[in-house]
Amino acid sequence: MTTQHVMPIRQSFPRWCRSLQERTDWVLLDTESFVLPSQRSEAIAIAVVDAQGQILFERMFQPCAVDPDSEREQDLDDLLIFAQLWSDLNDVLLGKTIISYGAAYNSQLLMRTAALRHVSMPGYTWHCAMVAYAEYKARAGQPRGTYCWPRLAHICQSQPQRGTLALADAMATLNLIRAGAL
Repeated sequence: MTTQHVMPIRQSFPRWCRSLQERTDWVLLDTESFVLPSQRSEAIAIAVVDAQGQILFERMFQPCAVDPDSEREQDLDDLLIFAQLWSDLNDVLLGKTIISYGAAYNSQLLMRTAALRHVSMPGYTWHCAMVAYAEYKARAGQPRGTYCWPRLAHICQSQPQRGTLALADAMATLNLIRAGAL
């Protein structure tokens, strides 16, 4: 399994946001997860948008393990599995820096889902908007790593009405970056 690299942001949040506005070598990625009791979570939805807010990838797929008592099981029959969609997702991510609100979680979730489906995943470089924002909003003198991790829904009031929650969160993260650049 290839390691995913969540890189620290070495500049202030507003400066980082402004620098992103001048580049196109990045995408925003967010996931939705599914977990059964006593099992690890896996991704069931992934959304990727570019710096202009264009949807590059938005898919839901069957979890590897399905709860046999779930009423949703019939709905899952129409969904593809992760391995069937991997090529499309990888094409969108190759050569891009991935920005995510909760990059450590989303990168691990993507790796775990790929491993469950026996998909070989290359290494990507990730940046975490949540950590950058939390550091920016931290009180002076607050020790690094003791920050409050603000919920994305509390920061960004407006979210798209259509699509998956993964898409809504990816768009909210883009809006946070746009606002931070002002």
